[in-house]
Amino acid sequence: MPSAFDQVRYYGMGPYPNLSDYNLHCHTGIFETAVTTMHEDYIKPQESSARTDTRWAQVTDQCGFGLRFDAIDAPMTFAADPYTSQRCAKARHREELTAGGTTCIHLDQYQLGAGSNACGPVPRHGHTRNTPGNRVFSFSFEPTGERHD
Repeated sequence: MPSAFDQVRYYGMGPYPNLSDYNLHCHTGIFETAVTTMHEDYIKPQESSARTDTRWAQVTDQCGFGLRFDAIDAPMTFAADPYTSQRCAKARHREELTAGGTTCIHLDQYQLGAGSNACGPVPRHGHTRNTPGNRVFSFSFEPTGERHD
């Protein structure tokens, strides 16, 4: 999405970034934030704005126009980030990370727990999903708010 879509409201775990095994500092609720504040500014850039157990999320511009995403069968992991995954992977240090004029939306059935090999150990047992076969993940999305040109 264009970077003008920088406002976030969601129902899930928050208000801080969290993962399946890193969420005791969070609670379930409705949270409002900006895309830029969702990203955790680690020294080694990585995807870090995940919010687990999300039932729905809205990403809008300052006037409230945007998209709403709803999990259908089970909660999802939601993230909105000013950086693409490719920019995070390419940058060696946070000072090298630059926004690309977009808001990147990530909707996942599940993400690995802390220690996802981005900068160290693998996640603890029980926080990985190595189930063979196909997975089904369903969500819907629709416009929200009124467009103001």
